[in-house]
This record gives sequence, structure tokens and C-alpha cells, in this order.
Amino acid sequence: MLLQPFEEIVALPPVQSDAQTGFSIAIFFTAERPWLVRKCAILTRNADAAEDLAQETLLEAWRHRDKVYDRENEQREERRRWLGAIAHNVCLRWLREDNHERAHRILPLPGGAGDTSSNGEEQDESSLELLATPDHYGVELEFERTELSALVNEALAYLSEPLRTALVARYIHGATHDEITQQLQVNEATLVQRIYRGKRALRTVLTTQLRDELAAYGIYQPGTATTGPLVTRMWCPWCGNGHLSLHDNGSSDGLLFTCQSCNRPAGGKKTIGNWPKVSSAAARYAQLLHWLHDYYWQAIDQTPTCIFCGASAALTTHEAHELPPRYRGLGDQPGIAITCTQCQRTHYNTLSHLTFDLPQVQRFWKTHKRIHWQPGEIHEHAGIPAWVSTFQSTSGHEQIEIFIERPTFRVLAINEQS
Repeated sequence: MLLQPFEEIVALPPVQSDAQTGFSIAIFFTAERPWLVRKCAILTRNADAAEDLAQETLLEAWRHRDKVYDRENEQREERRRWLGAIAHNVCLRWLREDNHERAHRILPLPGGAGDTSSNGEEQDESSLELLATPDHYGVELEFERTELSALVNEALAYLSEPLRTALVARYIHGATHDEITQQLQVNEATLVQRIYRGKRALRTVLTTQLRDELAAYGIYQPGTATTGPLVTRMWCPWCGNGHLSLHDNGSSDGLLFTCQSCNRPAGGKKTIGNWPKVSSAAARYAQLLHWLHDYYWQAIDQTPTCIFCGASAALTTHEAHELPPRYRGLGDQPGIAITCTQCQRTHYNTLSHLTFDLPQVQRFWKTHKRIHWQPGEIHEHAGIPAWVSTFQSTSGHEQIEIFIERPTFRVLAINEQS
């Protein structure tokens, strides 16, 4: 049985004009709306959200309409500067609150295309770009929309009909604000408030009434402790027979992924306190794999550093029998050792884990969902002795081979076969 639906509260008086001066807020807002849309698009580097953010800016400005009248005799540039400051804060809040939901959007770097608007307006503050950190995680940051459609439909049923209609029209049907206002016969201020209240209500429903259902998809609020290992919907890339489990206590003490079937570790990090916050288990794993890739392949290709203290370290390669016993559970495979010159601690990584972190293998895994690793063999590539690490689809003959140079552990070639 559904609980009481979330109701909307729209209490916006009609816009007015000053009886003495004839200054109209409606005319002022209408004239500046296209400029605000462009500004919000530049600030966030997100054209899809720009219209909503511009409308939210105008709604915020309307709440402080007394300041509009204070500026009625000022030049247009001064009034724009006031509106621009509001837009700056609205976009800043959007980037901070929704960064984890939009982490798959990559922002252009300063100096690239899009730094100025079509009419040559000055480039906006680059500080906002730094807040919305460009992602390296790919589409795996959230589960596929089809897998969550039933849950979203259930959550929408908790909302009142006006809020539900506005959200469906805007985000499912992709209608513009002008199209929705004509369809619903409401003004834009009412529409933007419905969308704003609808998104907040939907988030509340998903994190309260439907929290358990959401957790079944591996999505939970950052910082929320789980009662035990969270079984995700991702298949183990080593055996292909079990799902990965996330071990996370909700703090910054670290996280670890292991296979539910073969119990092999699939990656972990002891301290994650400085990482950007993301919501789903898939996003956290993608974030972890990106960090592992950057750390280990920089150590192989450039200068290694200690994973414990950050001091400079020395890297050596080892045959399978030279590795500690706990690293031999996935078959005979070589690995690397990184020894710190300062704290003297050593840690190891193996061929299978190192090659799985490569972006090409990540894309292969995301495409085929269920894969398994085959122990490396010794071959030659272009006359160079090499280890071969192979990941193969469990449902077909597709596979990807990575050739690793034996003396240096550098990548020689990557071949994908179908």
C-alpha cells in the first residue's frame, strides 16, 4: 500500500509592474532568459541542464524581486551581473549536489571549444569546471536505465500527479519547458518549481521507502554503512561464475571487491577518503579500477612510488614461483613488486590484475558482461619475449589478448578477436 503522495506547493503571485515607473519583471526576465540559458550551459558545460538551471535562476531572482526594482535605473550590464551571480550560485549548487549522478559527462578543458558563447561573450569562471571533476569511469557509473525502469516507475507512483507529469514530460519524453507549459497550461515559474520539488521528492522516496529495493541494484547513499558484503550485479572477471561483492563499512577506511564464487579479490584500496563521492557499486568499482590503472601503469612506465608513504620506490618483475604464495591462487602468472626506498615495505601485483585494469579490457568486460581469465603463456611479439594475458567471453569465442614485455612489463600489443 502506498503512503500519502508528496504534494506540491506552488504559491507564486503573478508578476507585477511598478505603477510609477512601469518597470516590468516579466519583460526583464523574458528578455534575459536566452542569455541565462547560454550562461548556464557555459558554467556547467551541460546544455541539457542549462534550460532547467536558467529557470531555477529566474525563480530565485523572483524571490528577491525587490532587488530587481532597486536596479531598474541601472544599465543592463549591471542587472545582468546581478542575475549572473545568482546563476553562478545555482550552477555551483547543481554541480556539487548532482556531480555523482552526472559523473559520466566529461567537461571541456579551459581554452578548448566552447569557451565563449556564439555572440562572443566573455568566458565564465573556470572554477566551476574544477568542481565537476571530469570522469574517467565510463557508462558503468550507473546501471543501465532498463534495469532501473521498474523501480523508477514504482517511485514515481509516490508522487502527486502534477509532479509526476512534469518529471515524465521533462526527463522521459524530453520535452522543452515551452512545450510543457503549453501542454499543462501553467507558467514557467510553476513548472520549474514542480520539477524542482518532483526531483527532491523522488530522491526522498528512493532513499527512504524504496531504499532496500535500491540497494538490490547496488546503489546506496555515500557514507551509508552496509550490514554486510553487498552482492553486486557485476560478474567476476577472473572466473565468470559469481558476482562481485563489495565490502564497505561506509567510512573512509577503504573498500574491497571479492568474487562471491571463487572468493578472489578483484581490487581494493585501504583509504578512499579523498575520492569524489559516487552512489553505485558499479561506479565505485570503476573509480577503483581507474585509480589502480593510474598508479600501477605509471609505476611501470615511469617512476614508481610507495603505495604506503608516497616516497620513491623500486620496481622489479618476478616469475610466478618468485611471488609470495598468496598471489598464486589464480594459476601460474608473473607479477611485479614495488619496494619503498624509505619505509622498506613491498607490495605486489600480478599479470591478471594489471591487465584487467587496462581501459581496453574494461571496455571488453562491459561489452560482454561475463568473462574469465586464462593463465598467461610465454610468446614472442615482433621478436620480443612476452607474456600473454587473455580474457575470454563465457558465452562465445570473443577474447582479448594483451602482450606484456617480459623484462619491463610494458604493453607491447592488445588484440581483440571475435
